[in-house]
Amino acid sequence: MSFEGYYQFLCDDGHYWIANVYEHDEDTAKCPYCNKKVKWWNLVNETNEPDVGKIELKVKTEAVYCVCTKCKNKHKIKQETYHIPLRK
Repeated sequence: MSFEGYYQFLCDDGHYWIANVYEHDEDTAKCPYCNKKVKWWNLVNETNEPDVGKIELKVKTEAVYCVCTKCKNKHKIKQETYHIPLRK
């Protein structure tokens, strides 16, 4: 049996992203939006059930979008940010 799971990450600015447990770790991961270091992380275990240990994060600022006047496609121009949970 192998371990399956992913990391939940937040950088100093509160940007959120996830990564497969075998792709990154809390020491080497960098924010894909601003390239800052990880400020907070959580390991989610999916070996036997989905999302065991997943933490729901509280939004700090909403994402900002623009809508193309020509094609009406919606583009995210600024990432949402989240409050960084306190460690227990």
